[in-house]
Amino acid sequence: MMMDEKISIKEVSRMQFLTTKWYGYIFVLCALLFLFLKYPSNAASQDAEALYKQKCLSCHAVSQTKKVSIKDRASIKGMPLWFAGSKFNKEWLETWLASPQPIFSVKWGTLEKGAYEHPAVDASEAKQLTEYLMTLTDAQVKPGTIAPLPKSRGQRRSFMSRTAQLFEKHQGCYACHRYLNKRNQELGGFSGPSLVEASKRLQADWVYAFLKDPRRYYPNGTCPIPGDKAFNQFTEENRAALAAYTVNIGVR
Repeated sequence: MMMDEKISIKEVSRMQFLTTKWYGYIFVLCALLFLFLKYPSNAASQDAEALYKQKCLSCHAVSQTKKVSIKDRASIKGMPLWFAGSKFNKEWLETWLASPQPIFSVKWGTLEKGAYEHPAVDASEAKQLTEYLMTLTDAQVKPGTIAPLPKSRGQRRSFMSRTAQLFEKHQGCYACHRYLNKRNQELGGFSGPSLVEASKRLQADWVYAFLKDPRRYYPNGTCPIPGDKAFNQFTEENRAALAAYTVNIGVR
């Protein structure tokens, strides 16, 4: 009887050891699975970067660009994308890459009417390129700088109505940008990118950073620099309000 009890105790100890060991294996496997799902493999990242170089690099730079002469601007066919992850909304970017629609009514870097026909990629490539582009961020764009608008419909409408005056009259942004007014009518100029779908396309924190220093992102751009004598001064409050307004154009 004592021998049986001793054997039973040994068996129980062995089972406890094996159970603990298997729990350890399971924990390690779960941790590895979590890391695999959270962070893409180096191979996948390299494939996405290679795809970008093949499909996009001939027109879009992924490093900061410098100001060039007017003559040389004609050779630049697309916007720089070194800050794409700070500027664009991921869902919009993936959709647009698979089915691109014109954002500009003039050729990039010029005031010549027309637009370059942007090639589409298949859904798999759009996803891959989007994942890569969203890793390209600007450290000077601080997430959370621009707070969401109030949830109250009345407060939102009041804010949009007040800030529309800033957009349309005080700063005259509408002279270059297509947008939707409070009656949902499409108005504005054509020399700048359309803001009709800015709520889907742009991140408010990047818009704020852009308004603070347009030439950081587009050194050859034509957007007025806040502080120039020819234009009204921007206050920090103006900048924040316009950034929030821009990404809520057309939102009802």
